[in-house]
Amino acid sequence: IPIDFFAESSWRDNKLGFYGNHCQEDDTPSQLEFQNILNRAKLFRESLDLKSTLLNKSPQALVVNANNRQTRKFIQHKDGMNLPSWEIDNTTKSDGDGSVLFEHSLPPEGFKYKMIQTEYEHSLMLNDKSVQNQILNFLRN
Repeated sequence: IPIDFFAESSWRDNKLGFYGNHCQEDDTPSQLEFQNILNRAKLFRESLDLKSTLLNKSPQALVVNANNRQTRKFIQHKDGMNLPSWEIDNTTKSDGDGSVLFEHSLPPEGFKYKMIQTEYEHSLMLNDKSVQNQILNFLRN
């Protein structure tokens, strides 16, 4: 989606997030408040330094993921609609956990990590007893 996700107007114009049809007005922050939140998120993202020196100094990370469910690769605008509308059912899919593509669940190249795979879907991954035990073992070592 060619959208600047750090611009409040992009969310509003495309009816994303709490600007969508299913949210109540009480759930929506003011435009200024939301833009301030997005500004802080952008500053944080820009502060991330993934240079090789940082990668070499970083401790090993733990990644919990799955690749057993077809997951949307993208969504696109529906043609011929007056209001912004999105096609989410008939899109290209690839392996993932039902919410996050497997390829997007992996850290950047060079980042040290241990991967734990589960058969559980995205929102239930941490309910997997095997995952829980592997996390405890990882934290103990």
